[in-house]
Amino acid sequence: MYKALLFLALFLTPHLIHAGWLVSSEIKIKKPTLTTETITLRGEEKLCEKGKTKLCPEQYNTKTKKWSIFTGSIQGFNYLSGYTYTLSVKKDTSKNPPVYSLKRIIQKKEIPINLAQSSWTIVSLNGKKITSPGTITFSGKHLSGKLCNTFSGDFKYTKTTIDTVLIRTEMFCQTDNMKVEDRMQLKNASYKIQKWLLTIRTRKWDVIIWKKQ
Repeated sequence: MYKALLFLALFLTPHLIHAGWLVSSEIKIKKPTLTTETITLRGEEKLCEKGKTKLCPEQYNTKTKKWSIFTGSIQGFNYLSGYTYTLSVKKDTSKNPPVYSLKRIIQKKEIPINLAQSSWTIVSLNGKKITSPGTITFSGKHLSGKLCNTFSGDFKYTKTTIDTVLIRTEMFCQTDNMKVEDRMQLKNASYKIQKWLLTIRTRKWDVIIWKKQ
């Protein structure tokens, strides 16, 4: 009986393979579509694509040692400009483009801002919100801006102080940014930059807050 079964198996195997009933033992194992990665995103948002208004952070490539636009999205994570994030994420490559989901935030670090290369918009004066537009730009050793009038001047600064005498036009406005302009005495004023806000305190103790553009 055993010999008969053995003979039958040897006889039928080639025919079963030819018919596709038996599959080769060399089975290709698919790579897992869900992996865990560590990625680093940084602060200043840039246009994802030319002509489109959507803004995206930059991602650091550990191989090329360069930053490039991160066009994906990470489920469960809200990106805040002005910070560098190191994230542990799950990456699902079964979809195109890949889908990311947040596991945990490894590190969140505020990006230092160089006052001498920055632009700001007015937020408040002495705790009161300013609704009229106003800007100030620092470039090298020169600053300029516009509240009610345009103003400019050369300035010196340290890590905590700013020193300048502003020259401005003399138009009168009935807007709340005129109040800021009247109190913009920046001779030996102090300042600090935190969470993308510039806080200037004048010698007369007026507090002017600006937001990073």
